[in-house]
Amino acid sequence: MNEQQQQKLDEILKKHEYKSNLVIAIMQDVQKEYHYLPEEALCYIAK
Repeated sequence: MNEQQQQKLDEILKKHEYKSNLVIAIMQDVQKEYHYLPEEALCYIAK
């Protein structure tokens, strides 16, 4: 994952206040951004 992708994921996580109970909404935003759920993104979100 490059730095730009990581920044975008951080923006999405920040939007949802890093709340684990919003993981579905976070994944929906990631899918909206990339048109699929990259494995690297899922691993990053899981942390």
